[in-house]
Amino acid sequence: MCFAPYYHLVGKHEAQDRAAKLRQALLALSNVASKAQLGSSLASAQVAARRNLAAVETTSGEMESLNVKALELAQELLLADADEAEPLAAFLTRIVDHVAKAEATLKARLSAVRTATETLSIIVAHQRAADDLRVQIEARDADRRRVLAAFNHAERLRADVRRFSSTVSATRNAIVQRVFNDRLNTLWRDLFVRLAPSEDYVPAFRVPPENQARIVPSLETRHRSGSTGGTPGAMLSSANLNTAALTLFLALHLSVPPRLPWLILDDPVQSMDEVHIAHFAALLRTISKEHSRHIVIAVHDRPLFEYLSLELAPAYAGDELITIEISTSGKRQTRYSTRRHTFVPDTSITPLAA
Repeated sequence: MCFAPYYHLVGKHEAQDRAAKLRQALLALSNVASKAQLGSSLASAQVAARRNLAAVETTSGEMESLNVKALELAQELLLADADEAEPLAAFLTRIVDHVAKAEATLKARLSAVRTATETLSIIVAHQRAADDLRVQIEARDADRRRVLAAFNHAERLRADVRRFSSTVSATRNAIVQRVFNDRLNTLWRDLFVRLAPSEDYVPAFRVPPENQARIVPSLETRHRSGSTGGTPGAMLSSANLNTAALTLFLALHLSVPPRLPWLILDDPVQSMDEVHIAHFAALLRTISKEHSRHIVIAVHDRPLFEYLSLELAPAYAGDELITIEISTSGKRQTRYSTRRHTFVPDTSITPLAA
């Protein structure tokens, strides 16, 4: 028994049936295609609307949050709250303007603070400079006071020096007038003439008038006739010049009261001949015996030593002469011998009885 054709027929009828159903369904779909398309567009619109609603809700939330924050900011800024009629944008604009004004005020204050800081720094620097200058001024004042004190001290010293100089000048002038006077010239003349009797020119002092500030005596020579000559160095020989110096020394000694009645002479007979030496020895004897002077004389010549020892020998009781002879040995050792001469009466002459 063969069943194949039967199954084949059955499948064909089902396919046809399905095709008919499909044609019907396609016709039905074609009838609802516009509605489906409209439904699709509506669904898309719904999705877009939901999206827009979500965006509006998000924006509304943000606006609500922005409004709350704007109110909080207004409270922080001490700004009046917005009324119901004022839009948020205007309120925010007012806040921005207020913040801008506050920012400008703060910038002005900050600039003022910066300027004040800079000015304060300058003032502090000037204050420090002023302190340094004040310290320097105090140091200069101390220096000025010290210099002024030194200057005043110097002025006092100068005044003392001027007084001292004036006193010295007055004392000197008084001494010059008292010593270098006609009495000294007379005494010097007598002594010089006694030692050099043949000299025509006699040395003397010329004292200027008393009205001069500084009296300085000068040397001159005077002729025995009374005329004036040149200086002693120009008019006298070397021997008489030495005699003039020696007699001036003796005249100065005899013209004032002596503090010590001593005369110390070191080899005073240089350039003197025998006549001058004899006159000089007689002069020393007169000064020693009549003016009570202790004479110390040193000579280098042995005959002169013996001659002066003879001329200055004691002439009366209580008078004495001490001679000291100093010599050098071959070993360069200094030796000296001292001899004291006392007065011994001359027994070779017997006085006549009365």
